[in-house]
Amino acid sequence: MRFRHTFNLARLCLIAALLLSLVLPMAAQTSTDGTVKMVSLMQANNYNFTTTRSPTVWVIHFTGTHLKDIKVVLALDAANNQMVIFVTVVEKRRMPVTTDFMHNLLKQNHVLDRVKVGFDADDDLSVRIDAHCASLMPPSFTIS
Repeated sequence: MRFRHTFNLARLCLIAALLLSLVLPMAAQTSTDGTVKMVSLMQANNYNFTTTRSPTVWVIHFTGTHLKDIKVVLALDAANNQMVIFVTVVEKRRMPVTTDFMHNLLKQNHVLDRVKVGFDADDDLSVRIDAHCASLMPPSFTIS
């Protein structure tokens, strides 16, 4: 039954990522403009974020029910007008690798539209959203 908690956590992370994608619309023309706008939007919304070695990648910390610290990673590729939001849900060493668990992961891939549920490069379970920045803007927003 531990994997049910994992899926609840995955849904929480997904909701957080979706909220971020709605709250942080981008209209960046250049990498510098996108970075400045992203930082100002995160500050305006009082997100507890930290910068990384890359100026276009940030980590936003949330407190969850099953995990004390949920790290939502937000990466901006302004040159291609893309944004990637992902969360590591379960580390490989803590993952219950059973047939039922894998079956439920495949079901989640089918149920969740535009969301990737899978293993990252370290074989940790992650939930990821790749979004085109223009698709996140409200209809009344125009790019100047």
